[in-house]
Amino acid sequence: MSAGLRTGIFVRLVGVTVVLLGCGQDAAAGRADAGSGGTAGALARRDGGAGSGGTAGPTGSAGDAGGRDGAVRGGADAGASSARDGGLVRSYSTDRSEFGLGGASRCAAADVLLCEDFEADQLDTKTWTLDTWGMGSATIDGTRAARGKHALHISEPSAVSRVMVRETKTFAATGNHFFGRFFLYLDAVPDALQCPGGTCTNLVHWTAAAAGGSYVENAMTYHPDVRAVGAVNQRLLVNLDSGPKAEVGVNDDKAAPVGYTGVDASHVKQWLCFEFEYAGEGASAEVRVWWDGQEHPDLHYSSAHRGDKGELWAIPKYDHLDFGFTHYQDYGAFVSKFDAWIDEIAVDDQRIGCGL
Repeated sequence: MSAGLRTGIFVRLVGVTVVLLGCGQDAAAGRADAGSGGTAGALARRDGGAGSGGTAGPTGSAGDAGGRDGAVRGGADAGASSARDGGLVRSYSTDRSEFGLGGASRCAAADVLLCEDFEADQLDTKTWTLDTWGMGSATIDGTRAARGKHALHISEPSAVSRVMVRETKTFAATGNHFFGRFFLYLDAVPDALQCPGGTCTNLVHWTAAAAGGSYVENAMTYHPDVRAVGAVNQRLLVNLDSGPKAEVGVNDDKAAPVGYTGVDASHVKQWLCFEFEYAGEGASAEVRVWWDGQEHPDLHYSSAHRGDKGELWAIPKYDHLDFGFTHYQDYGAFVSKFDAWIDEIAVDDQRIGCGL
């Protein structure tokens, strides 16, 4: 949900149906699409040190798609683990001790279409561009890292802001079916949503991973933003904005795994592993989400699970994928500034897992 004024999505929490206002992607900046006006350029590492481990960039490309059978392979849940082409074994374990946290980067042996460990001195501008609005910054630094010695550090003020890194290189190989994985560290989170009398007084919607592209309806071209990893305050949410209709979403309110009902105080100041799957477009499209290896079934968007509005989503032909942090309401009641770190981003045509 963005900083504009269009009527927003319906969220059902604790028996209260809430209409979220303030939607429309970056209306304050006068943009209708989700991600125009990005700022490209090198992102230097803050500590100025030499990189260690792998460098930014894909480990596969459209040119080697034939060696990967040239198409999306296998399902999202094809067993507890798998290996391909001599790479690391893909572990779909939910045991955090197997995620390699605090160890060396695993990008070099991952055998995926793209793996970014942020160990180079600068962000590879052949792979990544910055997409921003509001006030915020992104720096590669050594404050903390999920693996290796460095991560992407995003710092934003309490005011509405967006700092995302965007890639487009993997889409020639994956088409409109692809998987992603990244590690996220949050320094703080908003309080749980409070809606006394049905009016939500402290709402904060944020996004950490999204995909977008073009969608045509009635001879009009739209640029929907399909946000796989994000939340309203602490409750995870998958949602779509900037399509031909009002914003819509599915939220994690019934069947979240035990211990993972929300990104609350018990999950801050530690690395969280998120995975997602985007599959298809139009009426056949699906979106799925895993957190620390566990799927959240309420976040599985499909024609059979469309959210409170009951309508099919305007899922586009994807052409870009964003990672970072965007918040669409003022955090001022909670913190004066906000920090997040992103590390070990991976994109592929198969589910990746947290152990790869």
